[in-house]
Amino acid sequence: MMPVSAWQYVEQQFGTESVSKYFVLYASQCSALDSDISAPPTISNASPRTVPFEVRIALIGFWCGLPVLVGFLLYVLWGVLTRTEPLPPPQPKGCENVEKIHAHLRLEVAEPLKAQMRKRLGCEKVERE
Repeated sequence: MMPVSAWQYVEQQFGTESVSKYFVLYASQCSALDSDISAPPTISNASPRTVPFEVRIALIGFWCGLPVLVGFLLYVLWGVLTRTEPLPPPQPKGCENVEKIHAHLRLEVAEPLKAQMRKRLGCEKVERE
């Protein structure tokens, strides 16, 4: 907006025709708006973008199911990553050979020798635990 004196000065300098090509007098805009106000505005009831009901249901299901699926996957992944299986207790060296060494002997002779060898190697403590 500009004062009337400045508008008149511009019209004198550049001519009314050239000024009216690019600028509109504010008073003429106000009178045009007054004539438009008398007519009630029409509102279109049709939305610009209608989404079918099936698509809406699918989107709702997706956005409700996605967090559940992500939570389940995180739960499974966390379980897999944090699962630790206890390691078997360390066996003293030679305990696995006790059976092999006495395999050629009779059972009544081999049993006391196996027990004595297990005791010396410390295999009995591991087997009881």
